[in-house]
Amino acid sequence: MDNDVTENEKLTRAELKIRCADMAVKFKFLFIVTVVSFVINFILTIPMFMTIWALNLVLVIVYVSLKMLADVMIAIILFTLSKHNAGYKVSGIIYLIYAVLFNTSPLFLALASGQNAKIMVLLSEGGKLSSTLFSFLYHIQLSTTMMLVFEPVSLAVKVAWREFRQWNIYIFVGSLICTPLMFIPWVKYAALIGAGIITTASFIVLIWRFTIIFKSYKMMEKFSRQEESPTPPHE
Repeated sequence: MDNDVTENEKLTRAELKIRCADMAVKFKFLFIVTVVSFVINFILTIPMFMTIWALNLVLVIVYVSLKMLADVMIAIILFTLSKHNAGYKVSGIIYLIYAVLFNTSPLFLALASGQNAKIMVLLSEGGKLSSTLFSFLYHIQLSTTMMLVFEPVSLAVKVAWREFRQWNIYIFVGSLICTPLMFIPWVKYAALIGAGIITTASFIVLIWRFTIIFKSYKMMEKFSRQEESPTPPHE
């Protein structure tokens, strides 16, 4: 982290503006592809659609391919951002692991039949569970990297990413606490209420992710187009 901060301090304003212009373009594509990935997943997880495609291996393969394509594009964008901060490369690697685990889960479920049914269901559920962990790690790593990148550009965006990271931690820890408690009779109802609150918070944070990536893109674009001034604006 200290190396990243030192690197930021050494950048001249002109160099910083060039870097921000490049990152603005990549953040814009990151926003678009992230939304596309979410839409594909959301549409195909609506119960009405799940009933149709979950029983058809061809449709499952189409779903996995489309979702995986979008997720690979996200990872590629993150890799291209790594020239500005190595943390993006780590984010990309974690996201690829998440994508493989998450996107192969419905494929295993569609293959669950006959003697291998139990094994395939276990692989599917194990993939979902593991993907949740890597999704959490991805958002923590991405948030940390964004905070470093926005240090010399915008205090407001840096703080927004810090808050986003903190809420991801709250939700993850809350999930770890509530999940086992739901199997204990005398506290399961309280745990179910807690799980409902966590689910709602997770959806809000999910939408927040889109807005904060878009805000990051707009701030980088704005900074790259500003006229010279003695100090960079910390908005």
